[in-house]
Amino acid sequence: MATEPPSPKTPAAASMLETADISALSRPPVALQPHREVNAGAMIGKYRVLSVLGRGGMGNVYLASDPLIQREVAIKVLPAELVRDPESLARFLAEAQSAGRLNHANVVTIYEVIQFDGSYAIAMELVGGGSVQDYLNRKGAPGWRAATRIIAEACKALVAAHEKGLIHRDIKPANLLLTRDGHVKVADFGLAKMDAGQSPLNTQPGTLLGTPAYMSPEQCRGDVLDCRTDIYSLGCTYYTMLTGRLPFEAASSMQVMFGHCSSPIPDPRKLAADVPDGVAKIIARAMAKNSTERYANAREMLVDLRAALTSASTAAPDARPAAAALVSNPSPPAQSVSVAPPKSPRLFFRLPRRFEILSILLGLAALGVMAIHGLRHGWFDNLLPAPIPHSTSLARAAAPATMPAMQPLGIVNSVKMQFVLIRPGKFLMGDAALPDAPPHEVTITRPFYIGEYDVTQGELHLLANTTVGRAELAAGKVHWLEANKYCSRLSELPEEREARRVYRLPTEAEWEYACRAGATTRFSSGDTLAPKRANFGKSPVGDRVIFTSPGGRFPPNPWGLYDMHGNVMQWCSDFYAPTYDLKSTVNPTGPATGVNHVARGGCWNSTAAECASAYRASPGEAVVLEGKVGFRLVFTIKP
Repeated sequence: MATEPPSPKTPAAASMLETADISALSRPPVALQPHREVNAGAMIGKYRVLSVLGRGGMGNVYLASDPLIQREVAIKVLPAELVRDPESLARFLAEAQSAGRLNHANVVTIYEVIQFDGSYAIAMELVGGGSVQDYLNRKGAPGWRAATRIIAEACKALVAAHEKGLIHRDIKPANLLLTRDGHVKVADFGLAKMDAGQSPLNTQPGTLLGTPAYMSPEQCRGDVLDCRTDIYSLGCTYYTMLTGRLPFEAASSMQVMFGHCSSPIPDPRKLAADVPDGVAKIIARAMAKNSTERYANAREMLVDLRAALTSASTAAPDARPAAAALVSNPSPPAQSVSVAPPKSPRLFFRLPRRFEILSILLGLAALGVMAIHGLRHGWFDNLLPAPIPHSTSLARAAAPATMPAMQPLGIVNSVKMQFVLIRPGKFLMGDAALPDAPPHEVTITRPFYIGEYDVTQGELHLLANTTVGRAELAAGKVHWLEANKYCSRLSELPEEREARRVYRLPTEAEWEYACRAGATTRFSSGDTLAPKRANFGKSPVGDRVIFTSPGGRFPPNPWGLYDMHGNVMQWCSDFYAPTYDLKSTVNPTGPATGVNHVARGGCWNSTAAECASAYRASPGEAVVLEGKVGFRLVFTIKP
């Protein structure tokens, strides 16, 4: 059995409790009056209530419908009894202000605040996959890979929140909501407060807010908090997802809080043998008793989580569900927060061995017939790359060893676009199977930031005179000149000029370097591309083109970039030439003149082969008008 990681250096339990406000630990919770129910059919502002979604200490949550745009929303209503308490009302309104300041893919969107019948309500995005707690109540721990992906996305939300000075203060499985395709949105900023004294709502020492099972030691003691309290709570949540158990369990909330303050950090490997050592180290650091020994910020923790997922030295492949499999129709959450792991199913009888063998043979024969039929009718055309002779495949042994192992998340700019820092390095650019892309070693000597996602229709509309179909979809009818002008306009925004960020389109070399993310295979994920990994292989229906998708629907590459393969072709700054300009292999930029520019990555209508990292295209006017060409931004810092 793995040994327990050493406990960090912390004061002795007695000295910690001597300096803590013991009255804060033993103070009984405030007794709340029963919530006033809002009946189905009632109106809250312009929204019609459909049913109750849940009940909590800071209000009931209802499913409601917006009749004007026919959209379902979630509405959180503050109990009328608490409106009379100025502190509770201020905290509730701060929830809307706090969450409303965050515009992030992993944070629940706030639509508006409504005042009605002497009370207040917040209309927010409806997230349809239930919570992580719902999943744990139904099925137990999902496996370390799925848990790590979920926690990494929650960590991205905390990066965005902490950079705005916001502390959540109540991170737990019930506040991690799952979309129907398995992504995470952090909910309930009802306990959020401004960091470093920026708000009159700063909690005085000795005041307890949060959920005891996931509270940091400093939160249990009623100390002043910073962003590291969220890191501790996220570590507790991670532990629960890995093991199906709470990190500290006791008969009372006070005993649980004493456990957070003084008990050894639990080792998840004692309850879940599949947990890799690297994951156990993340738990140990995130849950360090002394906040100075934790991750300094959520960005640091995110880097380690991504490294755990991509490390070749991790444990054997996890046979339990991937992150998207966590989503199903949620049942009402159980009353107990302690969840036992699921039991293995048992068969009530066994078939005689001769029938088992016969069944296997018949099944193999049926699969063979289906495979032959599928090959004849092109079922697998989009699953397989174009044939490459063995002698002309990429030379993996020649791949340079200076490739960065992991890219950290970069920054969010003034218009909420997210960027990843790409460090310098060498890579093998091109593909011997492509006549216009001869393989050659290229060196990138300058770091640059590249967009985590394609530019969306909504983002394009902010600075260009364009119509918006669906704001969250990738922009797909963009001419090269329009993309270039967008870069100039974004660079001229006052906030961007102050930050000295200069935006442009990537060079071909930069684009392929970022797309490969260290891979020497045809795609960043291997030598084949399946529809579950990218948006490609679709056919338009008449004039209706709706096949671009929002960023984040498909898995990112190892450096955290989404939709580098498929979705929309992405413009590069270079002119297209029949072959690369090989005069320079250091930061190459292609020919100085030409007719059309290069686009990379394929689109929703492409074959798998056309989505390969090295594939080059020179799209004309017709292709642009079909909604197949968009762009991704790069910026550098002006000296």
